[in-house]
Amino acid sequence: MFSVDDNLTITISRGDTATIAVKVEAEDGETVDGTMLMSLKKIISSEKTIWQKSVDISEGTVEYSISADDTNDLVFGTYYWDLRVVFGDGTVYTPISPKKFVVAEVIGDV
Repeated sequence: MFSVDDNLTITISRGDTATIAVKVEAEDGETVDGTMLMSLKKIISSEKTIWQKSVDISEGTVEYSISADDTNDLVFGTYYWDLRVVFGDGTVYTPISPKKFVVAEVIGDV
């Protein structure tokens, strides 16, 4: 199971795979140059990041793949994710502040 609700809460069954597509548009119509980072933590204020995925931005849609390995070892429950952009000139922007990432229980193992 995989879903993203109106509050941007991601819910995924442990061990499932999913792809998250993020549309990238510059306000002024210019080409966006930089890297988008998706990070996951158990506690927002923690220094420890569980994983971080980095994708180079090109105008259009950026896709993040969540593999079975990304959630297989996680305890069922709520984590937190966000998206940050590091532009080519070094400036940083957070288009999505921390949101919930729920690892749902499953019965069987694959």
